[in-house]
Amino acid sequence: GIGREKAAEIVRDSGIKHKSRGMLITKARLEILNRQSKDDFSVKIIDLKDKENNPSGTEVRIIIHYMEE
Repeated sequence: GIGREKAAEIVRDSGIKHKSRGMLITKARLEILNRQSKDDFSVKIIDLKDKENNPSGTEVRIIIHYMEE
């Protein structure tokens, strides 16, 4: 993708009022999984930059620490 900074800029300039709920849903699901199991689930969002410190994308990591019983 183009990164969150650039995407926010495009949305701001376009006047679009759409509110994405994808991350809220993902975090809610991971919280449910954490409550129902002994495993550890989380999500980490990293804004990527190029050599000139310009936004160059977004990395999303879903971390699952699996513990066997």
